Formats: sequence, C-alpha cells, structure tokens
Amino acid sequence: MKKTMGLILALSLFFALSVSALAAFQDTQGHALESKITQAETAGIVNGYPDGTFKPDAAVTKAEFVKMVLAAMKLTDGGETASWLKAASNDYYGSHKTAFAEIADSWLTEQGWSETVVNFGLIRIGEAFDPDKSITRSEAAAMLKTMLGQTDIPESVMTQTDSSDNIARAAAAEIVLKAQAYAERGVDTAIKVVVVTSDAERGGRDVELSVPVQVIDGIIFVPARSLFTAADELSADVSPNPNLVKWSPEGTFDFAVNFWYVTYTAGQTAIKTVLLNGRPDDSGFSWATAPHILRGELMIQVYPKPEANFAVPQMWSVYAEGTKTLEVRLPWIVQTPSS
Repeated sequence: MKKTMGLILALSLFFALSVSALAAFQDTQGHALESKITQAETAGIVNGYPDGTFKPDAAVTKAEFVKMVLAAMKLTDGGETASWLKAASNDYYGSHKTAFAEIADSWLTEQGWSETVVNFGLIRIGEAFDPDKSITRSEAAAMLKTMLGQTDIPESVMTQTDSSDNIARAAAAEIVLKAQAYAERGVDTAIKVVVVTSDAERGGRDVELSVPVQVIDGIIFVPARSLFTAADELSADVSPNPNLVKWSPEGTFDFAVNFWYVTYTAGQTAIKTVLLNGRPDDSGFSWATAPHILRGELMIQVYPKPEANFAVPQMWSVYAEGTKTLEVRLPWIVQTPSS
C-alpha cells in the first residue's frame, strides 16, 4: 500500500512538473491566450524577459511588433532575402541612416533587425517611428498590409484595423500567428515554372523554387529570387554580367521591383527596365498586385500579365493547366551578328 501511495505521489509530482515545464513563461499559465503564446514562442516569433516573464497583458511596442512580424514571415537578418534586398536597394538603410536616427539606439538595431525593417519598407523616411512607443491597431494593420501585400487586412487576421487602441503582447502574438497562416493561402506545390527567352533555340530553364508557387484569386506569384536566378543562368551566354534587380522601398511605387536587362541588337547595347510590381500611388492606381512575403521569400506576380500604360517592355507568361506549368518569357533579344 505504501509503495502504491509513493508511486502515485511520485507520478503526481512528475506530471505537475511536466505541465509547469510546458509553460513557455512563468506568468502565462492559465492565460486565455496561453496556447497562442506558447505556439509563438516555439516558432521563434516572441521572446520573454530575462526574469522569465512574458507580460502578456502589457502593451506591445512598435519595435516588438516589428520583430514579431519579421520573425513570423522569416524575413530575418542575415537571411538570403534580407541580403538580396540590401544589395538590390543599394544598401538603402546604410545610405539613409541619418533619416532613421530614432532607431539607432534601439535593441532592434543591436540585434540586427533595423536593416531588414528599413530595406523592406516597414519603416519609411518621413514617418515617425518611436520604437519604444506602444503600437496602435491601425499602425499594426498598416505593417501587416505591407508584409502581406494587401490593401485591406481580413477580419480573420485582425479586427478594428482603424482603431487607435493599443495591443497587448498576447493579442499581438495571436494576430501575427494568424497573419503567418494567412500568408500561406493559395500555396500550390504542383506548379512548375520555366523561364524562356525570345530565342526558341536556347530553350528554357526550370526554376528551382525556393518556396512553392501561390495562386491567389487567379493570380500566380513566384519567388522573385528563384525567378531571377534562373533568368541569370539562362542569359549567361548572352551577357557575362548578372541581370540587375532594383528594389525601392520608397517612391511613387512604394514597392517597385525593377528588372534590368541588357539587349544586344546588331552590336548596339541598350539598358532596359521592366517594372514588375508596384504599390498603389497617391491616386490609388496600381497596375500590378503588390509583392508579399512567403516563408522569407519575396513573391511577385507573373501571371496574368499586369495591365500597364507604361512605354516599357514587359515579360509575359502562359499557364498550362493540364501540365501545371507556368512559362515565363523574359524580353531579351539575343545578340544579332553584324551583317
């Protein structure tokens, strides 16, 4: 009997300790959003304080929310896309550090997040950003719209997006988790992407997709880095230099991806620009769906071809439903021998 009671007591103590160990933070047990906090902590989206607390009901700051969003979307400092944006933007953050002096001493900068925040465009020149100030629901919604490439945030992700109310840290964790799930919509692992040029003899090249293609409301998005890498490989025998990709986190088109390429015609060299994606300008006009982030990759629209009134050459694409193949034709002209 004593052995049985001893075993029961030992098991009770074991399970009590196990349940305690499962709690991500010492002050989240029993909280209404405990499971979301634990999920976000496990996913690397949130961190606690040195004293082992999370402070779930404290207002989340702008810096904390920015870090949560970047971590959830895997747009992390030192990652391939972050490095790619830095190079494509000509080190935008480094070139405009004085304009972002208010975050220079923030832990965002100390931990290496500020560069990615600015180069992607979550913080822009001319917009006041006090990293230690509590973020409002409207400010959080604006950041999520930028990250998700949306003009409006669905209520399934966040309600009262026009509110000036602050957001508790626990609620912020739940919102970011919902945004992360929303970003996964339309993923189609069966679609294959091929890039081709105007020269049929050169054939095409399969795009090694870093993340799957997405089909959202009939629009097909592909990871930009994967597309450009394949394009560089395909055009290597035409131009010894890689095609230049320009990313601008500001301007009339707040998120304009310009694809530069070199054409050769009868020995004449010309630089052309193809504007692939843009955010709406002040009048609300946008001829392409805005880019967004999926699993750390910048996703851009390649099908159907965006309507445009710009006198610039454009790529075009064809999608074959039967074979689940998207063919992206890039407007290069192969060097023509002089007569």
